Amino acid sequence: IWANLFSNVLFTQFWLLAGNQFTPREGKQLFGWVSAGGTVGGIAGSAVVFAGIEVLGTETVNLIYFSIFFLAACLPLIFYFERKGGVVETSDAGSSEGSLPGFSLFREFRHLKLIALVSGASMIVQTVVDYQFNAVVDASFVSAEEKAAFFAQFFAGVNVVGLFFQLVFTRMILMRFGIGVALFLLPSTLLIGSVGIFLFPILWVAIAARMGEAGTRYSIQEATREILYLPLPAAVRSKARPLIDILGARFFEGVGGLIVLICTVVLGFSVSALSIVSIVLIALWGITVFSVRHAYVDTLRDLFSETPVQPSERVAEVLDEDTVALLLQGLSSKDEVQVCQNLVLLDLMHDKTPILPQLKETMTHPSAAVRSHVLDLLSGAGEGGFVREARALLDDEAGDVRIVAVRYLRHFGDAQALDNLLMLAEDEDLRVRVVAIGAMAQAGKMSQDQVLEALDDLWEGTGEDAEAGRAEAAQILCEMDDPACDVVMMRLLADDSPVVVRAALEGVSLTGRRFFVPLIVPYLADDRLMLYAQRALLAYGERVLGTLRDYMDDPAEDVQLKHALPGCLAAVGTQQAVRVLLAFLQNHQEALGEPIIDALDELRRQKTDLIFDEGPVLAAILRETALAGRGHADFRLRRVVGLLALIYEPEDIHRAYTGLTSDQRAVRSNATELLDNLLRPEHKRDVLPAVELWLSA
Repeated sequence: IWANLFSNVLFTQFWLLAGNQFTPREGKQLFGWVSAGGTVGGIAGSAVVFAGIEVLGTETVNLIYFSIFFLAACLPLIFYFERKGGVVETSDAGSSEGSLPGFSLFREFRHLKLIALVSGASMIVQTVVDYQFNAVVDASFVSAEEKAAFFAQFFAGVNVVGLFFQLVFTRMILMRFGIGVALFLLPSTLLIGSVGIFLFPILWVAIAARMGEAGTRYSIQEATREILYLPLPAAVRSKARPLIDILGARFFEGVGGLIVLICTVVLGFSVSALSIVSIVLIALWGITVFSVRHAYVDTLRDLFSETPVQPSERVAEVLDEDTVALLLQGLSSKDEVQVCQNLVLLDLMHDKTPILPQLKETMTHPSAAVRSHVLDLLSGAGEGGFVREARALLDDEAGDVRIVAVRYLRHFGDAQALDNLLMLAEDEDLRVRVVAIGAMAQAGKMSQDQVLEALDDLWEGTGEDAEAGRAEAAQILCEMDDPACDVVMMRLLADDSPVVVRAALEGVSLTGRRFFVPLIVPYLADDRLMLYAQRALLAYGERVLGTLRDYMDDPAEDVQLKHALPGCLAAVGTQQAVRVLLAFLQNHQEALGEPIIDALDELRRQKTDLIFDEGPVLAAILRETALAGRGHADFRLRRVVGLLALIYEPEDIHRAYTGLTSDQRAVRSNATELLDNLLRPEHKRDVLPAVELWLSA
């Protein structure tokens, strides 16, 4: 009992120490070699026992002194690691969870619960297989010396097989196939061994089954099980591991012994028939392994879960009565800024009916900014009961107020109110004239010729007012939607003022006539107007895709214009747009890969029904990874992540990218491990070496 307990405590302490030094990614690379050290010790120990038996016999206890000597030799290494410190914390969540009582951790962490179940299933099956193996050995040897010599040779062979697996296969399997495949190796080996013993319960079959089980368990399985712990906070590992590795192991070993006892003594199962029990348990074990692999990946995901950005504090949508009363009281202030701020807050109210009388009084405020603001607020709220007040403001001395009044009457005024706009067609303020002309044209009180004639003097004015007037004219002409006005719209699109061009771009999109497309596209190269040009092109939908493709393929076109084209296609948002973007990727990846990938990524996140052909995407990934050693690491990594997000869950891939770009080594390593578990084997072979090369740059 003491030897068993001591070895388990020592084993747990060692792996806790190792777990505090490495991340999961580093564990995959190194734990096979770390385990190999223990295996070499096991081989040497077995050789010492085998030689000692011949000299000292089986009854002596003097061999324990060898163990004491070698354990004492480990003390300097332990002191070194204690002085070095450097616990690698894989999670920020360790402080609160680590303060929980040990058993409570299993409720908090599903991951831990599944590790315990996998360990338990493994221990139960191992107990059954051990019994079968020992029973076959007992039947094959008579004397204790023969059995001792056999076991010494056997376990030396087990250690050799384990060492071979650790040095040759463990790292390769973990790095190439990942945690999932590695976890299934031991139950698969035990399944084959159990079937073999069931069919042929003889010594050599039992040796092969036990050799395969022990060799796999103490190489790949052990390293894999240790890696499962690493994404958990160090405080959680230190509390949970003793419960699983010591108490849990002994408990499940007892369960296994009880199963063997019931099956052999009560039910009368033969040694070979016990394999049926093993096969059933292995099937349940396999289900648990499948679950623990997903829990491991989920834990890695949680390391990079983005904390939702809390919106800045804002005024509640529903204001309490006292606050509303205070805001209304402030409307009588002579301070223009304060009154406008109060109006902004009052505009947050859903139901403005109770405050309409106070708003009506504010329409006579001394400040023109307040008068225009309150009428604009009422118009935006759909309050059409202030036509008379708006008509009175048509005579306001401030042009801004007259403009807002015209717009209000345009939406809510009756025929008589619109007649009042005729006098504003000759207003001294060009902006007011244009707005009034537009309102009358919309109401049918002016013909097209009258409108064009009234707008003749637009081209003569200069300054901000003239620009604003031409911008209003662009909106009016497009709302009229008459092809006869297209010549004027062409002139407005070519205006020197960005304000006018912006209004014209917004207007021509309403017409839907392709006549304007060649006039719109060049503005994609203008930073001030690019977004407005994109919106205008969006109105044409798929009809404009061919034209945009021609611009992209034209080597003489402006590069900045080409950079904006993918965003236009993303805004169209159709399957045909995806096809065109993928074609862009094939032909223009090196020069324009980033905007193309960003556009595809936007479509992937916003349009879940779209299909992204893996062929062109994988080809693009290979083109990027082929250039991994040629610099621009951040640039290439960002591209590959964007491409991976097209064929994998975007949220997972971008979580991994968040970690990959961290300035902390442990976080980058964990992010690489998450990516390793997300990617399919045929993809990770090309992607992960490039990612690790970029991270080391």
